Amino acid sequence: MRVQLFRKADTVRRLQRENSRLKKKLSGYENNTLHSAIRKCLEKVGTTQFCLENFLVEQITNSTRQRPVWSPDFVRECVLLYYLSPKAYRYIRNRGLLKLPSKNTLLRYVGKSDGESGITPLMKERLKEEVGNLKEQARLCSIIVDEMAISSKYIYDRKMDCFFGQQTAKENSAAAENISNIMLANKVLCFVATGLSTAYKIPCGFFFTNRLSGKLLYQLTKEVISEVEKCGLCVIRIVTDNHKINVTMMRHLGNGSLKPVVTHPCDPERSLFVSFDQCHIIKNVRSLLLEGEMTDGSQPITGQFVKQLYDLQKNEVVKPVRFLTQKHVEPTNFEKMHVGRAVQLFSDDVISALSFLKEYPSRHPQADKFRNAGATILFMKMMQKWFAIHNVANRTAHVHMRQPDQMHFFCATDERLQWLEKDFPDYLKALDNSCKRSGKKFLSAETYEALLLTSKSTVLCVKFLLESGFFYVLTRNLSSDPVELLFSSLRQMAGGNDCLDARAVTFSLERILRTGNLCPSQSSNVENGQAVLSIHGASMSVTSPVVDVPAEATAQAATHVSTETFQVALASCTAPQDFVMEIDGLFTSLKALPLQRPPPTIVNASIAYIAGFVARAVEERRTCSFCPSLHQSDASSPVLMGLISLQSRGGLTFPKPEFVMVLVTIKKAVDIALPHIKKSNVRQQLAGLILPHLERCPLFVCPARDEHGASTLSVVFDKFIKPLLSNVGAAVTDRAAYRKKLACKPLCRKVLRV
Repeated sequence: MRVQLFRKADTVRRLQRENSRLKKKLSGYENNTLHSAIRKCLEKVGTTQFCLENFLVEQITNSTRQRPVWSPDFVRECVLLYYLSPKAYRYIRNRGLLKLPSKNTLLRYVGKSDGESGITPLMKERLKEEVGNLKEQARLCSIIVDEMAISSKYIYDRKMDCFFGQQTAKENSAAAENISNIMLANKVLCFVATGLSTAYKIPCGFFFTNRLSGKLLYQLTKEVISEVEKCGLCVIRIVTDNHKINVTMMRHLGNGSLKPVVTHPCDPERSLFVSFDQCHIIKNVRSLLLEGEMTDGSQPITGQFVKQLYDLQKNEVVKPVRFLTQKHVEPTNFEKMHVGRAVQLFSDDVISALSFLKEYPSRHPQADKFRNAGATILFMKMMQKWFAIHNVANRTAHVHMRQPDQMHFFCATDERLQWLEKDFPDYLKALDNSCKRSGKKFLSAETYEALLLTSKSTVLCVKFLLESGFFYVLTRNLSSDPVELLFSSLRQMAGGNDCLDARAVTFSLERILRTGNLCPSQSSNVENGQAVLSIHGASMSVTSPVVDVPAEATAQAATHVSTETFQVALASCTAPQDFVMEIDGLFTSLKALPLQRPPPTIVNASIAYIAGFVARAVEERRTCSFCPSLHQSDASSPVLMGLISLQSRGGLTFPKPEFVMVLVTIKKAVDIALPHIKKSNVRQQLAGLILPHLERCPLFVCPARDEHGASTLSVVFDKFIKPLLSNVGAAVTDRAAYRKKLACKPLCRKVLRV
């Protein structure tokens, strides 16, 4: 008995030692970043959609397998990667950088194409699968209709043993075809179902067309709506651009007249809202404003004021409107398609610059041309408000932008709906009457009709959705952006951004439907900036680390630049004695109090606009309460701060005029120095020439710590010089740019790069 007891006690001690050893080993694993990272990856796998952790686990699991086993999500992402760039995919796989499925695996996953167009069985299957994951309210959707140009080619595919490229949507489908009378398609007509409360985008029909008529489009639209409803979605809205074929289709839906609400083709008891896309309308209004001249009865409404603003600032380095280019004021037929530039033309920056020149005509030699710009400014403000109401994208923008028009709709009695329904149409009608009395041409009849119809349809649709149980409505969901995303994805999956053929469109659409992913171009003509979109609304967010640089290190760097680099800057100059003395003279007035204030010109007002951002960057990095402030709560110089005041919605602070004077002086010094210094290490040379003069400026001297002044100077110099040098490059490029004037939109976009 004693022996057994001794043995058991010995076993317990041995197990305790083993347990202690394993605990130490486990704690070592926990402290090891690699093991900790792998454990965290394993914990996150399966909890969310396919992400980085899933990818890493997939790579580790299959790294040593002779016959790797891939998950469907991983293969789906690989399919997308392969069709974006086959060469890059083959290089990564052959080089062994990543363990990826072979091409045959991807083809087996995608499956064999059936080569069909129209409302295909694959589309119905995808619709039913997505509908099964949606709640009742999320099934309310909008159908987007749009066309994309394709190459007219008749292609025989050997593997599939069929032809691609012929017209598939015809009014007389019974007519026999032979080789001599085959009508080749030059456009693809696409239908996309998009959710109004949940972000999904599902292609639900595509047809190859040539000279599509409004009557045929009406028949196809009714067929698509019927099939989508059979799959479980509830179509309450149709949106398209205001092309004459689409207008004819809408007239057929309205029994001969254009109405914002028509009888639903699948159920006479229900309503169907019809609308035109706000992005296409704002582009049309922009083009008509630039090309025509309207009037409100007393003053002209014309885009000539914007063109004159561009001419006024194009030779300036610091501009009142930094982004304004020739593409904004004189767009080619191809450039007119860019929505972003059309929206920018009606932005606060352009409106405030025009208002400044109108209110202060003595602040620039050419400002007298803008005395009669009041009616144009009002028209631009009205169109800006109209588009902002139709572009509500989230529930927070109105807070941080202080923009009430960007607030989500949650009440049927919202003032903006009243403005859309009554005030805005009355304003347009008054302009129309004034133009008729003056013999001027108003907006085109189609654009005027589209504005009124879309405004009324938006009001009725928002009220309907709120009455149907929606907590809030986002009007950007009413646009046609999803179909533009689809077109961009089709081009990307074909290996570029050029015109596709019928075979490429068919294959790419089937891949999108099978993988469930859209991958638009990074520079696509849509508001959405996501790189990869799931058709059922998955989103991605990328964050970058923020490096916090200590103030002491920044101060040391600034001091180093101001002492040693000065000699380097002088050594690299072509004629240092002349322009260095001129720069010394500029900074003489900044070394003692009181500092001068800059003259209130349009150029200095533009610098004051930038000074506000620079001063805020300085304040955000400061930790000392004794450092002099660069901000003030009111605009002590109303003209100098005019561009800021005209854009302020409350809550803004203004840079001190003395600080603006410092930046004006820096800008003059840069103008003097740039022709004489080398074109490499530009900032380093400028720092050596400018920073030593600013170290004794009272605006940057901290009474508590001497090094704080150097830290502040470093931030000011960095935040101002970088955009200033970028503006120098942009100004030179804009003056030397060669523009190709195209009579029509090219089928191949490589024409623009030749």
